[in-house]
Amino acid sequence: TPEKLPWIMRRHILTGAMGSTYFNLTTGMFLVAFGDAIGVTIFQWGVLTAITCFAITIQIFSAYTAARHGYRRVIWYVSEMSNRLIRGAGFAAAVVYFGWGERFEAAFAFVVLMSLASIFAAAATPPWLSWLTDIIPEKVHGSFMGRRDAWLALTTLSFVIPASFLLDTVPENGKVRALALIFAVGLLLGMLDLILH
Repeated sequence: TPEKLPWIMRRHILTGAMGSTYFNLTTGMFLVAFGDAIGVTIFQWGVLTAITCFAITIQIFSAYTAARHGYRRVIWYVSEMSNRLIRGAGFAAAVVYFGWGERFEAAFAFVVLMSLASIFAAAATPPWLSWLTDIIPEKVHGSFMGRRDAWLALTTLSFVIPASFLLDTVPENGKVRALALIFAVGLLLGMLDLILH
C-alpha cells in the first residue's frame, strides 16, 4: 500500500547496502588474494571461472520456475541463502585445510564450494530483479534506484577501503587469517541482509 512504500524503500536501501558490501568483501580482489594465498593453481582458477560463467545458464530455469509457479521471493531466498552458506563453508574449509598444511585439499575445497555457490547465486538473480521491479512503482523506479545505488556505493567503500588497507598491512604469513576476517564480516552482513528480508 502507498503508506508502506517509504519504509519498504528505505529497507531496500539498507538491505541492498548490506548485500552489496557482502558481495564486494567475498568476491573480486579479496577472493583472488585468498585463492592465491592458499595455493589455487592457474588451472584451478580456470575451472572455477568456467563453471561460474556457465552457471549463468541456470537463470533460464529459475526465471521459468518463477514465471510459471510464482514464489519469486522463496526461490530467491532459498537460492541466495544456499549461495551464502556454501560460500561460507568454502572459506571455512579452505582455512582449516590450509591451517593443517594441506594446500591441495584447501584449494580443492575452495574451488568446488565456490563453484557450487556460484550456481545458486546465478539462480537467485531473475526472481530477485523481477520481485524488486514489482515492489517499487514505475513512476519512482529511476529516482529510487539512483538513491539506492549511491548509498550502496558509499557503504561498500566504507568497508572495502579499510579492508584493503588491513590486507596491505599484515605480513605475508597473516594474509589468510586477515582475509578470513574480511570474509567473516562480509558473510555476517550478507546473512543480516537475508534475515531482514
